Amino acid sequence: KEKDWNYTLAFTSHAKRFNTLARFIEQLDGQILKPAKTILTLARDDLAKLDMSTREMIARCGVQILEVEDLGPGKKLIPLLKNQCEPIIVVDDDLILPLDLTLQLMVQHFSYPKAIIASRAHQVLRDDSGNIQEFSNWPKNVVEINGPSAQLLPTSGAGTLFPNGALSEKALDESRYKDLAFHTDDLWWYFHARAKGTLIRRIPGERKLEFIENTQEEGLWNTGNKARNDTNLKKLISYYGNPQ
Repeated sequence: KEKDWNYTLAFTSHAKRFNTLARFIEQLDGQILKPAKTILTLARDDLAKLDMSTREMIARCGVQILEVEDLGPGKKLIPLLKNQCEPIIVVDDDLILPLDLTLQLMVQHFSYPKAIIASRAHQVLRDDSGNIQEFSNWPKNVVEINGPSAQLLPTSGAGTLFPNGALSEKALDESRYKDLAFHTDDLWWYFHARAKGTLIRRIPGERKLEFIENTQEEGLWNTGNKARNDTNLKKLISYYGNPQ
């Protein structure tokens, strides 16, 4: 059977990143394996700040703009899950992406079609009783485990493929997401992947992050996620229990 190489590429941005948006979109166009469609999700307030020249550039590159509720980084995927019919690859708009990123993700997808495929992943650390330990203690960007495994948490912005049906329907609950996991979307995806029984597969080898210059002053890690991950992890465990 001929393989279906179609996928949707999704990313989000905000007004403070619009000055680097052209460079990011240009490298998307350089991917060896092109997406069937590329979607930029923008909150209403950010969309209003998008100038005409940037809008025209986005249109010329074949990128569709989708206006969504402001869900922080969660808005790059949650709105698209409602009508998903093919794999969705999400990336962050502050990264320099390897030209083979989407190709590598899709190759792994064909070998492990039910797994979430991650470019980078952290190891979910548990104690002897099976309870998840604090996020700050987890081994980060692991290379020893490839999976598919329940021990891996994909860092979605570096490039992660979500096959159709990989997450529980509760992942669509935008209100609950804002209450429990706002700004920590990777934790949200992990809890709802495990609720569905979905495992995570990592692209073998090491992939380091390389950022587009002048993008990290407003990056999530520098604006609270270092502490927020542990805070939101506790809230998610309190509400859903320890994922298995």
